[in-house]
Amino acid sequence: MPIRILLLLLSTPIAFIEPTNAAPVRVEPDTYNYEENSVKQIKVRGRYGRYITFTGKTTNTYRGMPGNCRSVSYPGPYGKTQSIRTFCTQGTPGGTENRTYKYELDCEDLTFDRKGDSEGGIINKGWMNIEEDPVANAVAKKYCPIINKLRLDGEEESVSFYVHRAFQKFSNQDYKGAISDNTKAIKINPDYWKAYNNRGSVKYELKDYSGAISDYNKAIEINPDYWKAYTNRGIAKELNNDLKGACDDWRKASRLGGKSTPFGIKLSIANKCD
Repeated sequence: MPIRILLLLLSTPIAFIEPTNAAPVRVEPDTYNYEENSVKQIKVRGRYGRYITFTGKTTNTYRGMPGNCRSVSYPGPYGKTQSIRTFCTQGTPGGTENRTYKYELDCEDLTFDRKGDSEGGIINKGWMNIEEDPVANAVAKKYCPIINKLRLDGEEESVSFYVHRAFQKFSNQDYKGAISDNTKAIKINPDYWKAYNNRGSVKYELKDYSGAISDYNKAIEINPDYWKAYTNRGIAKELNNDLKGACDDWRKASRLGGKSTPFGIKLSIANKCD
């Protein structure tokens, strides 16, 4: 592969902050899905840290309930039975339905409860293993490893909530939404440099190199030792026809990042910078 093409492949912002190492989990959107914005921690027995709640849609198979009859005797004169009447209640059929439930999920036992889920409309099913529901299983695999980063029930959306959601939107190429969520994180905490870096990386994808550089500038202003912002700013500067500025940033990133400096940046310094 020619060195120029290799460098171009390597010269992309690699420092967008991913808030979780969990592998992406797919569920069938028409039948099984959940609202990502609804996932949060809940307090059980006065404590957080084990249980989460969310709203999800799933297919539920339930058993029917048999009908039954009972007879009632009505007394007549002198204690004799005057009449007997029989009352019957109709049974309910079983079946399968696709509907939305409010879930509670225990990340320690890996069990869940669907509120309003019952057998024949009478007996609540109660807690079940997550393997019995693909939605509960998907949420547990994705969010239980990062439960402490979720917002708390009753708490306003946090910086980490918006940064996490921004990354998800970025991954789905919803760049406008990713910029919006990073901006919301910045409004909550104007000194959170990673949100500026992340927003800059979104602008880079939109080829708004000047806007990306502006955000990287702010990230570096807040945290002058944040080598990833120097890396990204250098890449944006190169594409903005400022190779000298790019080389200065890459050298700075290499000094600060040490062994963590991406190999592509080291190649760029060696092949593009004096």
